Amino acid sequence: MKRLALAMTALAIVLFVVAPVGATQFQPGSSGLGSFMKSPVVYEFNFLFGMTGTWSFTIDDSLWPDPSDPAARFDYIWDTFFAGNYDATPGAQAWRGYFDGLTLPTVPTFEMNVTSTIPPNMVGTLGGSATFVIQVRDFVSDGVLSQAEKDNNHGFNVTLVIDPSQGTGDFVNMCGTGSMAAFALTGGDEKRFNFVDPPDDDALELLGQMIIDPCPSPVEDSSWGTIKALYK
Repeated sequence: MKRLALAMTALAIVLFVVAPVGATQFQPGSSGLGSFMKSPVVYEFNFLFGMTGTWSFTIDDSLWPDPSDPAARFDYIWDTFFAGNYDATPGAQAWRGYFDGLTLPTVPTFEMNVTSTIPPNMVGTLGGSATFVIQVRDFVSDGVLSQAEKDNNHGFNVTLVIDPSQGTGDFVNMCGTGSMAAFALTGGDEKRFNFVDPPDDDALELLGQMIIDPCPSPVEDSSWGTIKALYK
C-alpha cells in the first residue's frame, strides 16, 4: 500500500504543471478522424471537454507515394521516419517517428475554432505549428517490424506552439503552447494511432493541456543618448 501511495504521488508530480502568472490553462479532450495513408494528411477533431468547438492538424505529404498504393506509401513512411529511430533499451524497445519541420518539406500546422472554454468563456481561433511523435513498440524485441506490431495501437504525442498572428476574437495577440497524447476517453477500443488504409479513417482520441497568455509587448532598443534626450 505504501508503494502504491508513493507511485500515485510521483504520478501527480509528473502531471502537475505550473502555468505562468496571468496565463490561462485548459485541459481539453478531443476525438477525431484522419489517416496518414490518405492525402492530404488531415485529422479533424471535436472537443469533448475543456473546450468546445473543433480543431485540426495538417501534415505535408507532398513527397509521399500516392494513397492508391498503400504498400508503397507505408514503406516510404516507415523507411523515412521510423526505421532509423530504433530504441533498443531492454524492456522498452520501440521505433519512434518524428514529424516536424526538420523531417518534412514544411512545418505541420494546427487550427482551433473555439466556441467556448471552461473557464473562462473565450471565443475565437487559434493556429500555429505542431510537432508529432509516434511510437511503435517492438514487442518481440528483435528489431524487425512484424505485421502484428504494425497493426497494433501506437503511442501518439503532439506539441503545439501558438502563432499569435493567427489568433482571432479573444485569442488575438495570445501566445502559448500545448501538448496532447493519445488516450481512450469514451471507453471501448483504445483510440490510439493506427495506420489505416483508405477509404477507412483512423479514430484518435487525445487528452492534454494548453497554456495561453498575452504575448509580451515588444521592446524597442534605444541608445543611452536617446533615453537621456527624453528627459531634457
